[in-house]
Amino acid sequence: RPGARQRPLSDTAAEVLGSCKTKPPHIKSTTGLSHIKIGGTNVLMDGLVAFAQTQASTITTTGNSVNDDEEESIALFQKRLRQERAKILSRLLSRLSSTSGVPTPPSKGSLVVIGLSQDQISNSNSSSGAGVALSRVLYSLATYYTVMVIVQVKDTGTNHGKQDYTSMQKLQDVVVEQLRRNIQDGTSNSSNKLTESILPSHRIMLAKSATGRIALTRQLSTVELV
Repeated sequence: RPGARQRPLSDTAAEVLGSCKTKPPHIKSTTGLSHIKIGGTNVLMDGLVAFAQTQASTITTTGNSVNDDEEESIALFQKRLRQERAKILSRLLSRLSSTSGVPTPPSKGSLVVIGLSQDQISNSNSSSGAGVALSRVLYSLATYYTVMVIVQVKDTGTNHGKQDYTSMQKLQDVVVEQLRRNIQDGTSNSSNKLTESILPSHRIMLAKSATGRIALTRQLSTVELV
C-alpha cells in the first residue's frame, strides 16, 4: 500500500533474524535472499508478504507458469481466470449491497478474508462438483488478492495448554490437506492447484467458534472484504 511504513527492527531482532537463510515458499522465485532485508522489511506489508512479492501475483500476468498444463494457452487461461473471479466477486458483493448500491471490488493485492466451516470442506470433499467449485473460488481469489482463510472447526472441549495446541496443530494439518485435495478433480488439468506458493498453510487458520473467527479477523489490519 502506498505510504505504508514499517517499524525499524531492534538490534536484538536484527541479530536473531540475520542468521535466517530461508524464505517463505510463496515469495517470488526471482526474489533471492540477497535482495530481502533482515526481517523482510522490504517485502512485508502490515506484517504479511506484500502481494506483489508473491508467486501468486505472477499468475494473472504470465499464466499458469507455476504448473505443467500446456494444453491451455496463457491468453485463454487469463481470460477464464478473470471471468471466474468476476462471477465470484459479483455474488459476494451483491450480498453486501445497500441503498447506495453494490460495493466496488477491492483493488488487486488487497487483504481478503474467507470464512469456511470444517463441515463445508468435508462436504466438498465428498462431492467432486462442490470440491472443484470451492477450489476454483480459492484459486481465483488467491491469485489476485492476499487471501486469509479462517476455518471454523468443532470444539472438542480440549483447552489445556500444550495438549490443546498439539491437537489444533494436527487438526490444521488435516484441514489444509482437505483444502488442497479439493483441487484434485480427477482430471489431468493442473492449472488450478492450490499449492503452498499460491495459498501458504500459515494463511489457513482455525477458530472454534464464530466469535473466534470475528476476533481473528479484527486482529488483521486493512481487511477489504470478508
